[in-house]
Amino acid sequence: MYKKQDPVTRLCTSDADNIWIRGRNLCDELIGEMTFTDFIMFHFFGAEPTPLQRSVVMPCSCASWNTG
Repeated sequence: MYKKQDPVTRLCTSDADNIWIRGRNLCDELIGEMTFTDFIMFHFFGAEPTPLQRSVVMPCSCASWNTG
């Protein structure tokens, strides 16, 4: 079976001082700048959601999280 020598991911990486998710710094660029739903979409799709995508996904995610 074929096995890569050095696996590579484009999702995230880190060093001693930073965590990088899809090329953006988690602490400096993402936390406090994106909603949870925006971040999940960014992580899955690799780009920030458009206003149309957000307007569809946000109500669906809120409805699915409402357990009351």
